Amino acid sequence: MKRLFAVLAASAMSLSVWAGAAFQTLDRQSASALVQPARHNHPTIVALWSSECPHCKKNLALYAHVAKRDKRVRLVTIAAEPAWAGLAAPLDKLGVPGDRYAYGDDASEAIAHALDPGWRGELPRTLVFDGRGGHVAVSGVIDEQTLRRALGLSGTTRK
Repeated sequence: MKRLFAVLAASAMSLSVWAGAAFQTLDRQSASALVQPARHNHPTIVALWSSECPHCKKNLALYAHVAKRDKRVRLVTIAAEPAWAGLAAPLDKLGVPGDRYAYGDDASEAIAHALDPGWRGELPRTLVFDGRGGHVAVSGVIDEQTLRRALGLSGTTRK
C-alpha cells in the first residue's frame, strides 16, 4: 500500500526522472503559475533553454556562476522541449543548480504563451525577477552586469 501511494504521489507531481535528474513537466496552467511575479520573493532567474542551443549553454553557465556566488539568487531552468534521457547532461556538465522543468503534454505553443505572452520562441529567453514584484524578459545572450541589474542586486555578492 505504501508503495502504491508513493507511485501515485510521484505521478501527481508530474515528475520525469532521467539519468538521476528530475524534471517537473509543465502544462499551460503550471507554466503560468511559475512565472507570476508574486511567487518570486527572492531574485530569481527563469532560464528557457534547449539542448540544441549553444547560446543557451553560455547563459546557463553564467546563471550557474551567479547563483553559486550569490545565495540570494534562485535559478529555475525550463527546457523548451519534452524531457528525454539526455536532457540533464548539459545542466549537470555546467553545474546548474535549481529546479528543473521541461515541457509536458500540452501544445508547446500554449506552454510558451503561458510562460511569456510576448515570447516568439527565440532562444535563449530569460525571465528575471527582482524579488520585489518587478521582472523583465530578455532574449539572447546576457552579460553579468545586465543580469545583476535586472535581479535588483548591487555590485556586491553575498555568499
